[in-house]
Amino acid sequence: MVLKHLFASLLLILIMSATTVNAAPVLNVKPHICIKKKTEDACSLSLAIQLQLDAPLPVCFQALEVHHEQCFSTHTTFQYSVDFSVDSSFMLKVSERDSHTLIAEQVIKVLRYDPEKTKVRRRFGWGF
Repeated sequence: MVLKHLFASLLLILIMSATTVNAAPVLNVKPHICIKKKTEDACSLSLAIQLQLDAPLPVCFQALEVHHEQCFSTHTTFQYSVDFSVDSSFMLKVSERDSHTLIAEQVIKVLRYDPEKTKVRRRFGWGF
């Protein structure tokens, strides 16, 4: 009797380990921050975008704020680069091409670097 329960438990463990859970899509965007100086109007950046899906889908990458849309045919792995010149932060969205269902999204931040003069300059006479 104990052997039956042990066998049933082992069989249940094997069945549970064989089932796979659908993994969430992995969106990797580099860089996701662009820093512009106070004197610059726009920030230029080249995005390297990678997407890994668990099932093949046709997808579209959209950045509505910068009027960009790029669609691809059915795959599980996507890789491409795109150049932008932007003045404010924007959202990069990945959606299914036909149903427009949102798959993933990433905020691309544009920050302004405004250095403050922190060092007080004093002119001391070094002559004796």
